[in-house]
Amino acid sequence: MYKNPKVINELGGIVMEAIEDGEPDRYLDPELDATEHKLVMKGKYGAVAPFTPPSKEEILEQLNNEARAKRKQLLETIVDPVVSNPLRWNDLTSDQQQAYKDYRQALLDITDQDGYPETIEWPTLGV
Repeated sequence: MYKNPKVINELGGIVMEAIEDGEPDRYLDPELDATEHKLVMKGKYGAVAPFTPPSKEEILEQLNNEARAKRKQLLETIVDPVVSNPLRWNDLTSDQQQAYKDYRQALLDITDQDGYPETIEWPTLGV
């Protein structure tokens, strides 16, 4: 069972909260689930709240969260497996070790870039 349907984008997509069963929020795309979408719009789960565009602050918060998640993923999948493993780390030349250090620091510094989080120049690992 679902409740609190609301239009969440300018295309008419709807999200609803799950009741009791612990399922995640359900998203209905008007083109992919047209029959159910029409029932929701007719009030099957209650009144549908209209689409409200996100504020500038909400957009910036979302961009910030996405950038930090990407940075975390890059650190965990590219940097950490090498720098936290003494065997792998010691197999690198001093230039390669410095490249990892520089890359790690550049990832940590993305929040200091001009235009962050709207524009980000992602560093690359020069190894």
